Amino acid sequence: MGITVNNPEALSWKHPNIGGICTKAGVVTSWPESLPELTQSDVDTWEVEYAAHLVNEQVKADVAETDKVMPRSTEDLIDVLVSKGTIALTDLPQKTQDVLTDKKSKRNKVKK
Repeated sequence: MGITVNNPEALSWKHPNIGGICTKAGVVTSWPESLPELTQSDVDTWEVEYAAHLVNEQVKADVAETDKVMPRSTEDLIDVLVSKGTIALTDLPQKTQDVLTDKKSKRNKVKK
């Protein structure tokens, strides 16, 4: 076949649940007849797309991790804005008011 691949996972990512895709030592050794003929250009493109996909997945994971921290920071910011009179708690949507009040109440119970 003679088609090289740097990251074989890109092939299975591009064609999930398709058996018969095999590589050995960076060379595609088997390609299913049910798929269009494989070209080096295809592999090169898929590897770039797969690398971008992995970066995107990592960014999503990083954002999810910061989302765990940010809600408390947002609560603190709202507390400061309310305490300085910049906004009133009632300026916020009712659901947000309810969540903030509930969380503050629970947090106060834990501190005691």
